[in-house]
Amino acid sequence: MHKYTTDLITHCADFSKELLNETKDFYPFGAFISKIGQVHPLELEPEDKNSTQNGQVVNSLLKYLTTEFEKGEILAYATVYEVHFKLDDNSSKQDAFAIDIVNSESEEPVFYYPYTQKNDSFNFEEPFAVKRDKSN
Repeated sequence: MHKYTTDLITHCADFSKELLNETKDFYPFGAFISKIGQVHPLELEPEDKNSTQNGQVVNSLLKYLTTEFEKGEILAYATVYEVHFKLDDNSSKQDAFAIDIVNSESEEPVFYYPYTQKNDSFNFEEPFAVKRDKSN
């Protein structure tokens, strides 16, 4: 795995787990690798936390990150957001956070970090990755 990807995954997974454990809630955020190879977090503070949808936050993060990436100001970036998935028709929905990485040096899958919550405690399960569908 490419170093930029590893660095972004480490930062984003650690921050996501901390966010869930401390706030018992999840909100989208981003991170990027600067031209000197350092990870920088990126959070967007919505004007009205009650009315801003997570999708709007992700779109705003992506707009900024893709612009900077296309200008060559950053080498890689990640957007991190909450997802709900089912492994098959017979299973129940599972909560997870997804780390979606764009890297100038390699093509990356989307990384999923499932978790369960019981009372105020979180159990983080084994992460997995899913290749992007190139047909879209």
